[in-house]
Amino acid sequence: MKKNMDYTTIEFLYEEFIISLVVMSLPGERQCQIVGYGCVGDEILLDFDHYYNDFKDIYFENGYLDLHQIEILDNFKEYLKKFDNLDEEFYWDHNQIINHPNWEELRIKTSALIQELFNDNYDVEITRRTEQSQGYLVENTFRKLIIRKE
Repeated sequence: MKKNMDYTTIEFLYEEFIISLVVMSLPGERQCQIVGYGCVGDEILLDFDHYYNDFKDIYFENGYLDLHQIEILDNFKEYLKKFDNLDEEFYWDHNQIINHPNWEELRIKTSALIQELFNDNYDVEITRRTEQSQGYLVENTFRKLIIRKE
């Protein structure tokens, strides 16, 4: 892990970390829409794992998270272990992501976590672009963090 990142890179990583939490908190239909094709459930969980675990020290060193927030997030990370090694359908099937009680519990816990840690109302705006590349159809998804005014 690179300790001496530039400010722009740290900002990008931190925003992706917040986006990972926001996506976990959204209704199942919206989660599927944002992630798109593939293993939606796995992507949701892996994004948090990557953007939190791999960079939490950098967030702390640069004032994005304090020790209290890290303690809460580490406890949340422990909670997420209940989602390890479940049936493949749990991660792949959009109906499971939308309707399974474990996914709903995760959305509720994550929404409460966001309010406790950041006291903001967030959303994620997505833009998709499809293009031909070397004979293949490639879809690019661009995500942007939005602070909702309520």
